[in-house]
Amino acid sequence: MGKHYRTIDKAAAEILAADPNTAITKWMLRSLIRTGEIPSVKRGNRYLVALEDIEAYLANVTAQPRKYKGVRI
Repeated sequence: MGKHYRTIDKAAAEILAADPNTAITKWMLRSLIRTGEIPSVKRGNRYLVALEDIEAYLANVTAQPRKYKGVRI
């Protein structure tokens, strides 16, 4: 079975529908794609992301402080 690709907006909407209290937003997904933490495919002017890749990232993420523009937050 292949991966299920969605646009960033649709992927965020599916995550929100599955968990209405989620902290995952489309802006967070964009940031993770931009930094290469979640793989994506660009088609035209849209980025497509596999729901399975998002789930795998969330399953393996550790609670460590991230650097944002050189400042720890």
